[in-house]
Amino acid sequence: GLLCVQEAANDRPSVATVCSMLSSEIADIPEPKQPAFISRNGGVSEAESSENSDRKASINDVTISDVSGR
Repeated sequence: GLLCVQEAANDRPSVATVCSMLSSEIADIPEPKQPAFISRNGGVSEAESSENSDRKASINDVTISDVSGR
């Protein structure tokens, strides 16, 4: 599961708990809650789909910097 990416900090395991999980000291790992970034309706509407059908890439707010030496 993706417990470490839960929206609320209280829902995320501590570092000690994660270490215990990875070393198999904890056998019963809890299920993660619904992630904050998933669309609750399961997809886009038909109007949105046809409107964006010619778009080849998704839009997000991520910037990637490629740093190279001289």
